[in-house]
Amino acid sequence: MDINKLLDIISNNNINQKDVFSLIEIASNMNLKDEKNIRELIRRGAKIVKKSITKEQEDEMVKLIMTKGITPDLLNLLNA
Repeated sequence: MDINKLLDIISNNNINQKDVFSLIEIASNMNLKDEKNIRELIRRGAKIVKKSITKEQEDEMVKLIMTKGITPDLLNLLNA
């Protein structure tokens, strides 16, 4: 994962860093092979960035995370 790109997204979108790091800590303690957990993280992340996501976008993110993990492609989806 490109941490610099993630930090740019956080600073450019006025996102609370504390919330992001809290979400990262939660994710580090979850089984990210479980689709239910991934969906929960995506929804929490959407709340943090104050974006609504469609079912199709969520499905695309779940598929990407389950097949490739956290990649620049995912960060591009978040920054769209």
